[in-house]
Formats: sequence, C-alpha cells, structure tokens
Amino acid sequence: MSLTRELEQKYQGGLENREKSNSFRAVLMTTRHVAPKKYAVAEPLSRYLTILDDLTDSGNPASPALEFIQAERHSLLSGKGSPLQREYLHPAFENLSLPQQTLINRELLLFMKGFVQDVTLRLTQKPLTESQLRTRSFLVEWPAIACFGVIAANAYPRINKGVIRLVDAWCRYDNLRDLTEDLQNGQILISQEDIAKFGIKLQPSRRLPYEELGGYYQFKRALVARDIRKNAGEIFHVGLPMWIAIPSYVYFTSRLIKLFKPMEVSEDAVFNPPSDTLSRYQLLGDSA
Repeated sequence: MSLTRELEQKYQGGLENREKSNSFRAVLMTTRHVAPKKYAVAEPLSRYLTILDDLTDSGNPASPALEFIQAERHSLLSGKGSPLQREYLHPAFENLSLPQQTLINRELLLFMKGFVQDVTLRLTQKPLTESQLRTRSFLVEWPAIACFGVIAANAYPRINKGVIRLVDAWCRYDNLRDLTEDLQNGQILISQEDIAKFGIKLQPSRRLPYEELGGYYQFKRALVARDIRKNAGEIFHVGLPMWIAIPSYVYFTSRLIKLFKPMEVSEDAVFNPPSDTLSRYQLLGDSA
C-alpha cells in the first residue's frame, strides 16, 4: 500500500469528527437545507479539501506530504485526476459550467500552494516574515470563500482591503488556536519579527518556552480579536448570497468567544522539528 493511500485511510476513518472543526464545512453544513442543489456540489468539494488538509497536516511526515501534494497538483493540472479527485471532484464538476470549473481549479491550486509552503516551512525550519505570513493567510483561507462564491453565485467574490484583513485575522486565529500543537510538530507559524520581539527560542527536543509564548499569545490574541470585530461585516460585501454570508458572519464573530480560551500548556511538550531534508525533493515555489 502506498503511503498516500495509507494516510488517506488513516484520516478517512476520522473524517466525520474532523469535519466538525473544519471552517469550510462548518458554514457549509448550515446551508444544506437552504440550497440543497448548491450543497450537493459543494459537499464533495469540501470533503476533498478536508482530506487534503489532513493528509498534509503537520502531524504527518513532512516529505511524503510534500510528494503527495505535488502529485495532487500534477493530476489537477493534467486533467486526468488522482483517485481522490475522481472520487470527490469529478462528480461535483459534472454539475458545474466550464467557467466555474476553471475558477475552482484555480482556487484549488492556491490551496495546494499554501500547503506546499507549510510543509516547506517544516522542512527548512526558517520562519516567515510578517509580510510573508500575511501572504500565506490569503493562500490557505481565501480559496474557501472563493469556492463558495463560484458555486453559489456563479461569480468570483469581490476582494477589498477589509476582506483581506478579515481573512488574515481568520488565519491568525487558527495559528493561535493550534500554536503549541504546531510547535510540537515542528511547524513555526510565528513571524521572524515576533520571534525577535518576544525572545522566543525554539530548540529541538527541548521544552517549549511557555513564558515567552504566553506573552506572544496574549498580545496577538488582542490584535486578532480587534481585527475580527472590525472586519467581520465585510463578508456581506464580497457578493456571496445571504444564505452563505450570514452563517459565515456568525462563524467569524463566534471566534471572539473562543479567543477567551487560554493558551494550551503541557509541561512535557517539546519542539520537535522533522528529521527530513529538502535535498531529495523538488519544491513548487511560486510556479503554482
């Protein structure tokens, strides 16, 4: 059995539980009775994205994850389709126009570019700058909104500065929520500037620096909450139908409650970067 198939089966068994915490599906599930035909198209696409996210998650070996995402990207570009794409994407695409398919394929490639960047971060152990992290935010979060717009409104959602700030805050919320878990898996989603500002020192197989991380968490939590409050309403100005915009707004504002939770602390948690190296693997870079 290939490692890709093994990882797929590993996560397929727990997919239903995973879907409950997946932001794309959290909004989607609220609309299944409002727009069943649109839901029938978006649901298999959402399943594919959930599996893709899990298969390239930081809990899995980094190099096989990179090989997997490269293979998925190649299959999408060639039009032949991987086993996963034939199972989930092709049935959904049968109900979409060619322009819709083209737009969604473009967003899927953005997703994959973001996943490649995340896996590469684990392999290189070189934190991004604040500007680079904002670019990453757009790559890993915006495509979900765009796919909804293409399916629901037959049009690409409008982008403005407020929406970009909202997407960035949404991503930074996810980063804070998973901060210690990511670090235990060698995933550094703290900017170079903040590492220097808060004196965060990460050493392989050494205990996480909770005092410094705590200061960083408190500071960033206040900024994320401010940006969500200021920009959540922008979701009503991107061209999404109300049956998606309203639950999306509720989802974003509910993150404010979750931000009250303290940072998770485990006394025996250590920073655990992967043992993989980049030398054997060709990265996608900016070609996507």
